Amino acid sequence: MILGHGQAYPSSHWILDNNPMHVDYIKIYVDGVTEKYKAYPFPPYTMKPEEVIDMGSTQGKFIQLRRKA
Repeated sequence: MILGHGQAYPSSHWILDNNPMHVDYIKIYVDGVTEKYKAYPFPPYTMKPEEVIDMGSTQGKFIQLRRKA
């Protein structure tokens, strides 16, 4: 399933939104989200919960996703 498109950013510092990132996660910039998945729930621990409520709200932001995903 393809939810959208983004770019992975390898980083030597593990900070996102002034918070430490989880060890098994990588930083992703979300370029766009496929229309039918914009309301798809977003995995926990990937962003500030008050800013990101679904996939549509990740567009144009940095998020963290599991490395294996």
